[in-house]
Amino acid sequence: MTQLTLFGAGKIGSAFAFQLATVGGHDATVVARPDSARLGQLLRDGAIVDAKGARASVHVVAALDEQVPYDLVIVPLLAHQVEAVLPALKCTAGESLNFMINTF
Repeated sequence: MTQLTLFGAGKIGSAFAFQLATVGGHDATVVARPDSARLGQLLRDGAIVDAKGARASVHVVAALDEQVPYDLVIVPLLAHQVEAVLPALKCTAGESLNFMINTF
């Protein structure tokens, strides 16, 4: 099983995490901003919940664990958010980084 992390728990990151966990059967971790409403919601739900109420069990954290050697770190962010996350990504033990930049 591939161990993945999604560094961004917005709509795109959550949609990918949901699909990877449910359809792909991957062990997914979602990193949400500390003290954000989204982090609180994910922790309360204990999962990502889609519009129909289906649940995908994922690990939810407020920071990337620099010691975990994730197979893949997916970074689905808006273009203006990339610079702010680079310091955290610099120290990752992840095998590969995949940026998914939304320029809208």
